Amino acid sequence: MADGGHDAVDEPAADESSTAKWISIIAGAAMIVMSAVTNYEDGFLSHAISTGVNAWLPFLAIGLGELATAAMTDPVPGERSARAREARRTI
Repeated sequence: MADGGHDAVDEPAADESSTAKWISIIAGAAMIVMSAVTNYEDGFLSHAISTGVNAWLPFLAIGLGELATAAMTDPVPGERSARAREARRTI
């Protein structure tokens, strides 16, 4: 629409620190915890206790490695990469 009728749809009313965000995070964490302690075939804690460390330790190490890699990644390009992009544009 030319008169800007989509402005209310295009821009969300809540920001990232809103209550809705935190409710979603808490609900997701609660679901993960409930799933982990549930005693069913694929329940993590019951399976980890019954199978021993050799079954789940490699997966824990891989997951921690992935989290460490993500934590060390710089989401904002540094000055050096910005200069390199600018140099490529001028060529």
